[in-house]
Amino acid sequence: METLKQIVKGTARLECVYGGGVADYIITSENNKRYLLQIDLSNKVDCGTGVFKKEEKAIFLMRWIRRAMESGELIEL
Repeated sequence: METLKQIVKGTARLECVYGGGVADYIITSENNKRYLLQIDLSNKVDCGTGVFKKEEKAIFLMRWIRRAMESGELIEL
């Protein structure tokens, strides 16, 4: 797996939002590796009333990317 710095220099694309409040983002790093990032939108302490765009710079999702890397939940595709 790449470093956090390499991953957040890439882009993120929202793939799906599930009824339970989970957003799936596909992160494409600066080296064109792809990762699946799932964000729990029902956690209002973490997400608040934020807006999650269809396409985003990966740096804006760094909080969740870092957390997923530390917990082993960032999935390389």
